[in-house]
Amino acid sequence: MSKRADGENKSLKKQKNEVKNPHDATFKDVMGRKEIAKDFIEKNIPKEVLDIMDLNTMERKDGTYVGKHLEESFTDLIYGVKINNKEAYISLLLEHKSSPDKYTIFQVTRYILDAWTKLSKDNTKELPIVIPIVFYHGKGKWNYKTDIRDLIPGYYNLPDYLKDRIPTMKHDLVDMHRSPDEELDKYRPIVRLILKVFKYVTQEDEDKLLEIFILATEDAFQKEEEETVSDIMGILMMYMSKTDKKITEDKLMKKIDQLEGKGEKIMTILEERELRGIEKGIEKGIEKGKIEVARNLLSLGLDIDKIVKAT
Repeated sequence: MSKRADGENKSLKKQKNEVKNPHDATFKDVMGRKEIAKDFIEKNIPKEVLDIMDLNTMERKDGTYVGKHLEESFTDLIYGVKINNKEAYISLLLEHKSSPDKYTIFQVTRYILDAWTKLSKDNTKELPIVIPIVFYHGKGKWNYKTDIRDLIPGYYNLPDYLKDRIPTMKHDLVDMHRSPDEELDKYRPIVRLILKVFKYVTQEDEDKLLEIFILATEDAFQKEEEETVSDIMGILMMYMSKTDKKITEDKLMKKIDQLEGKGEKIMTILEERELRGIEKGIEKGIEKGKIEVARNLLSLGLDIDKIVKAT
C-alpha cells in the first residue's frame, strides 16, 4: 500500500472514530486547551497538593498510556507538571462506558503500571507521580470503590508488614451526573459551559440541554473573550449534533426565541458565520463589487439560491 493510500485510510479511520465516539474527540479538543484543563484540575486537586504543585509548569504531553487492552475503557489526556520540583503527570481519563464499571479501579491501576513501564523503557531512572482523574458522565450512579484498599476487608487494621505488601492504587472521580449545577459554579464560565454540556448531553431531556447550553454560553460571552467562547461554542454544537440528541441550529434558534432575549449573542454569531459562508461561496463566482448586493438581498430575506442567481 502506498504512503498516500495509507495516509488516506488513517484519515478516514480518524473521521469514523470521531463520529462513532464524539465524546472522546470533543473531550480531547476542549480539555486539550491548557487554560481550560488548568481550571478543571485546579478545582479537583486538594489544597495541600496545589501548595507543592507548580501549575505554571503544566504542559500537555504527546502520546497516550492507553494500551490496546484499555482502549475500550478510557481516552486519556496527559499533562506534565512539577511537584516539589520533580516531574509528575496528571492524566485526565474519560470513562467510555455509559454505566459504572466495578473494574475501573483495576483498569486505572493497569494504566498507571503501563505508564511507569513505558517511562522506564525510556531510560527514566525515577518513577513520576501519576495522578489519575476519571471523568464520568454516564447515566448510572457510581457505586464502586475508587481505592483498592477499600476492597480489602479490615485493611486499615492490618499490621504494617501486610499493608506494605498490598499495592495502593487510587483514582479521583468526577461524576458529572451527580454534580449539582451549583457545584459547577466554582469553575470559570467557559469551563462551566463545557462541563454542563457533558453533563446533560447523555440525559434524555433535549429541551433542558438546549436551555442549559444557551444560558451557559450567554454567561460565558459576558465574562470571557468572545473569540474563545465562539470557538468553544462551535465545537460543542458540533459535538451535540453528533450525539443521539442531533441538536441542529434550527432547534437552537427555536429555543432562543422561547427564552425571550436570552441567547441573542449566540444568534448573532451564527448569523455572522452564515453570512461569511455565503460570502465565501459568492466570492468564488462573482466580482467583489457584487458582494454588497448579495448582503442587501440577504437582509431582505431572499432565498440563498435566488441570491446566487441574481448576482
